[in-house]
Amino acid sequence: MKKIKVATIECRNVVINDVEVVIKKEISTIKKPTIAILGGSLDIPKSINRNLLKALCTSIGEKLGKKKFNLLTTGSSGISAWVAKAASKNGATVWTLSATSNKSNETDFADVSLSANLDHEFISYLISYIADIGISIDGGIGSLIKAALMVDYEKPLICLKNTGGAAARLPELLRESVHNFQDLNLYEVETVNELMKVITRLTEGRILLQSKLQKILSQIE
Repeated sequence: MKKIKVATIECRNVVINDVEVVIKKEISTIKKPTIAILGGSLDIPKSINRNLLKALCTSIGEKLGKKKFNLLTTGSSGISAWVAKAASKNGATVWTLSATSNKSNETDFADVSLSANLDHEFISYLISYIADIGISIDGGIGSLIKAALMVDYEKPLICLKNTGGAAARLPELLRESVHNFQDLNLYEVETVNELMKVITRLTEGRILLQSKLQKILSQIE
């Protein structure tokens, strides 16, 4: 595993720029899309069957790994780690981006582990900005923030709504509060097969290309 610790700089904007430069350098040779896994930590509600959820995450990770995708997580224990570990074993490139202050991360499965002297909110911003696609599985406030940011950045977001948490609540919230809900790159699925079908459409069709073009045009403007 390659570990990178971004230098501590007092100016927050400079730190963010530094992080972005390092990340872009690390993924510049990777041709596959980057998929962010947005999910809860080990503090999973008792109403959810932990073993079934872990099996679901493992199945998702295996399928993503076989497609050789590039996965991005915060390195937190729980859902994102379950997906990332299975993906790594099956051929995916996995990298984590976390706050230096977070000592409870799981990064032994990562190809690249990057830590930065930033708070969790800015880590959420970076992950949502860098990823091409987001997969939301259960999740609490942190996952909800990242998922909402991805929608705001017009990135495709896939919610496994039957897992509860942010994955179920965000579509409901957006449906009630956003006038152009039908125009959002938001997809609600219930099974792993449905999830993979959406990802196949996004990565092999024009939707992901359009998202990339929009990002380039916004930077030019």
